This record gives sequence, structure tokens and C-alpha cells, in this order.
Amino acid sequence: MSAILRRTAPAIGAALLALGCGTATVDRADLEQVTADRLGEAVGQQPKSVECPDEIEARAGATGRCTLTAEDGTRYGVTIEMTDDEGGFDARVDDQPLE
Repeated sequence: MSAILRRTAPAIGAALLALGCGTATVDRADLEQVTADRLGEAVGQQPKSVECPDEIEARAGATGRCTLTAEDGTRYGVTIEMTDDEGGFDARVDDQPLE
């Protein structure tokens, strides 16, 4: 599975941002849902789930890792990279499944 998802801040909106300890982060639940929805649209099949265990700072260049579980149970790593300071991000699914 190889898919790249590009989202821009206006399309996501400020709802993804949370302010904690003075540092804006991306809301994990919203990030998981938006990533699952958009990857489903990109490849024509909705993933069973997307889980992002860590918060990602809402700062251009910040990165984080998520796990996508396909309907058949196969799990793939997903790299999230923030493209701006307002919630825009790219998501890149690993070519090979996790072991």
C-alpha cells in the first residue's frame, strides 16, 4: 500500500489544533479521523483504523508516526509531517506492512 495524502490548513481548519503548555499541537482524535477519511478517499478503501499514539506539534516540519490498520488486519506505518503552523499536513503510508 502506498499512498500520500496532502492536506492544507484551510481544508482542515483550526479544529485540529489544541493548545497545551503554550505549544500548539494537533488534536490526536481529529488527526486520526481526517487521515483515515482522506486515505480512504485516495485509495478507494476506508482503513479499519488509524491510531496516532503521540501528539504532534503544530509546527511546519514537525513529524509523527501513526499506524493504519487495513480491513484485512494488515498494519502499515504512516508518517505525518506538518506543512505549516496551522494544522496542514502530509501523510505518507509505508510501502511495506509492519511486522
